[in-house]
Amino acid sequence: STTPYSAIGSSPHTFIVSPVATTTYTIDSVSDNTGVTSGATIFGSPVTVTVTAVPSLYNVTGGGSLCAGDAGAAVGLDGSELGMTYELYLDGSPAGSTVAGDGGAITFGNQTTAGNYTVEAYNSSNSNCTQSMTGSVNVVVNPLPTITLTVNALLDTICDGDNTEIDLSLTAGSAPYTFTITDGTDTYNGTSAADDPYTPSGAMIPVWVDDGTPDTDYYFSITTITDNNGCTNNTNQGNEKVTVYKLPETGPQYHIENNWGN
Repeated sequence: STTPYSAIGSSPHTFIVSPVATTTYTIDSVSDNTGVTSGATIFGSPVTVTVTAVPSLYNVTGGGSLCAGDAGAAVGLDGSELGMTYELYLDGSPAGSTVAGDGGAITFGNQTTAGNYTVEAYNSSNSNCTQSMTGSVNVVVNPLPTITLTVNALLDTICDGDNTEIDLSLTAGSAPYTFTITDGTDTYNGTSAADDPYTPSGAMIPVWVDDGTPDTDYYFSITTITDNNGCTNNTNQGNEKVTVYKLPETGPQYHIENNWGN
């Protein structure tokens, strides 16, 4: 197409063009103020303006909550274009992962670092032509629950038939939580709130065992805990000792007649 310009009052002159596709520009002719027209050959070679496509918009997908040590949460896009490159960002900084568009949904794999994930896209032939993808997703990494287990100091040494008391304090994770407690012999499954402090009952009551010594030692620990986030910690926590002593034994009753002096 031909676009006429008039009243160019200075030299050199800059032409502003806005092509929507790659276009080659030439000057066909020049007319001066007297109406004399000159051929374009004296004005140099044609100039080509290359137009690079900007990536289309797609939605960031994935994210979610996970537990420390999990494989991670997938982050991706619900679509992509051939010839485009997509880069993952974490909290506004490159996350070190780029994926070439293939015309379909793409993934950046599982992410294990907590934060806000976004995606920037650019044309593979010109990285200055960029587009921020729509939306963002969050990855939340919940800690594994941990418990501090202590035995009531007034009840860590008891007599056979008495009970002890165990205090549980959640130091990481989210309540309420369920747990499995053991004394080395028996186990008990409990739930927080109603079980803090936890008082052993049934088979969990520590009893003296006749092994030739006057006392029996028990070591209480938490073997499994699952919190409200669904995170489970199977590492033994606590190793609190409770000592149970045998009750004194008495022999049969005897009656001694008071007949001294008879």
